[in-house]
Amino acid sequence: MGNRLDDMFGLLGEYRRQQLRDNPARMLGDACINGNIADVMLVIMHYPACVRWSDDQTGQTALHIAIDNKHLEITNILIQQGAD
Repeated sequence: MGNRLDDMFGLLGEYRRQQLRDNPARMLGDACINGNIADVMLVIMHYPACVRWSDDQTGQTALHIAIDNKHLEITNILIQQGAD
């Protein structure tokens, strides 16, 4: 049973790495919606320019999303990293 569980976590880790590589802006946006500070930090660490990302359709930035979802700590992190 332990090996199957380890395999599942390994796949999840690979999925997250793939998501980070393929679409860091979406990962950041999702993290700002869900209040996932760890993912916000992960994206910023690997793709610092993503703090200035904005959605092509709505024009919302990661900062707008964090504020709209009342995630104060993420809002502060984004501002400290240069989001506007």
